Amino acid sequence: YLGIRGFTSSMDSFSDYIQHGGMPECFKLPDYDAKQHYISNLRDSIVLRDIVKRYQVRDVRLLDQLIELIMDSVGGLFSISKLVRTLGSNNIKANSITIGNYVEYLKNVFFIHEVLRYDVAGKKIITGERKFYLNDPSFRFYSNLLRDEAPGKYLENAVFMHLLRKGYSVQVGSIVGKKIDFVAKKNGKQLYIQVAYLLSGDEVIRREFGNLELIKNNHKKIVISLDPLSFGNKDGIEHFRAWEWFTND
Repeated sequence: YLGIRGFTSSMDSFSDYIQHGGMPECFKLPDYDAKQHYISNLRDSIVLRDIVKRYQVRDVRLLDQLIELIMDSVGGLFSISKLVRTLGSNNIKANSITIGNYVEYLKNVFFIHEVLRYDVAGKKIITGERKFYLNDPSFRFYSNLLRDEAPGKYLENAVFMHLLRKGYSVQVGSIVGKKIDFVAKKNGKQLYIQVAYLLSGDEVIRREFGNLELIKNNHKKIVISLDPLSFGNKDGIEHFRAWEWFTND
């Protein structure tokens, strides 16, 4: 991304990347409107050709509404039944079997990724709620129905995708009721990660570092944010500015 745009690694270039995404055709287009039109057409092509036609989906409107909900709620915890209830609160009729099938279709065409919860202390998968992340953030950034900017969602999504590209298996962590954004595993080693858009005050710092301090093992623990200054190493927990972690990790 840096090479093709002629950028250097910085907070500004990284912020640009995590919103606009990595679709190669977008780099040739002149302005926001052209890019939005392209991404919208690409999404429609994925929905109509790769999902509706392949899986003979009858309720295309419901599928579209589900996609919008997932894009708007990136990084939020959802069960299939919660997705059904949320759609129902917007007067969209659905059932768990249909929504479960549609989620599988979206995963199969690599539009979204599903991340299960992991009990760090009990060392087991927690069934029920899970998180969803987009394969490319441009689908959210260029959506006509986006209800909030939520820059932290873009950063969390980008960190997840980077871990996948590095060959990690990834879960969402939980320990004594506190959340660990990511538990990443590869070749017998584990990495615990907290993601915060900005460490904007003492309460946020205590939460992000404090949750990792609950994990009593020697595996690497890090906090990633877009703060202009690094907090360094705090009681064995490393803080990384996001653009440095992505280019050096």
